[in-house]
Amino acid sequence: MNERQNLPDFPRSLFRSQADPERIDRVWQRLSVDLRASRRRQPAGSSLWMLSAAACALLLFGGGVLVGMRYSEPVASTPTMFAEPAVRPAQSGQENRPPVATPSKPALRPRLAARAAAPGRHTHLKESVAPRPAEPSPVAAPPPAPVAAPAPDWQTLAGQLDYEAARQALDRQGGFGAAVNEASPEQLMILHDIARATGDRPSALQALQTVVQRYPDDPNAPIAAWSLGNLLEASGDRAGAAQAYSTYRSLSPEGDFAEDALARQVQVAIEAGDLAQARRLATQYAQDFPNGRHSDELRAQLDELADAGSSAATGAAPSETEVPAATTEKPAAETNR
Repeated sequence: MNERQNLPDFPRSLFRSQADPERIDRVWQRLSVDLRASRRRQPAGSSLWMLSAAACALLLFGGGVLVGMRYSEPVASTPTMFAEPAVRPAQSGQENRPPVATPSKPALRPRLAARAAAPGRHTHLKESVAPRPAEPSPVAAPPPAPVAAPAPDWQTLAGQLDYEAARQALDRQGGFGAAVNEASPEQLMILHDIARATGDRPSALQALQTVVQRYPDDPNAPIAAWSLGNLLEASGDRAGAAQAYSTYRSLSPEGDFAEDALARQVQVAIEAGDLAQARRLATQYAQDFPNGRHSDELRAQLDELADAGSSAATGAAPSETEVPAATTEKPAAETNR
């Protein structure tokens, strides 16, 4: 009795089709037909077994019908975590019972509820779901661009190729020397052009020397050294010109005028009669420029210098038997030295 009382009550509607008399009749007819067919197919000894099997099936079927008719009370459906339970409509003839209260929302499992109630737990999950917007950092305003100073009048006039007016503007604004002291490398090259155009060679040399000495790392320095060498050579200063060409090669070893600068150094040494320096520079020229365009010319000039030196060294001296006509006169070889 206790076990039966603890069993849940099932509604009668679940077993209504099984309790239908018509369905019971059809089941009995089907069992009778199957029994007669089995009797024809099987020997007579097996009929008792078939009959007992049919009786057992009938008993089981009837017991199920009786249980369905007895326990017809509705069973409250267990709420799920995802949807609200559906309320079944009241059946005719069903006993009036108080409605079963269903929760509006699914309850959490005990372990999940304990974790949710614990203070300070899973705070990082809340922050990851709803991050706090970051405040925009203030953007520093860019510093104002420096305002370029206007070009002096002499530079503007030189850009228009009016060098005479540019020189007059220089004289009005403190003179050429004052402009050289405050000029940039580009302005110094413009001052050199103004001085050469107006025939002031010393001022032109001053501007070029200032570029080479004050701004050796500037791109204008090699050009200034090359121009300085040409200007010094034209003025007759061979030593200064050779030094300027050497400076150009040190500032720009692979520059456009590197070969010409070294060839000019050889020629300056030849013109000065320094055979040892000329040969040393010619050897360096052959190493740096094996197919140089000045090779043949420099070789011919070296040969002439060597022949002149050898003829001067082996010049005719007075013999022991001959007495010079005038002892006060020096030999021609000594005068050529």
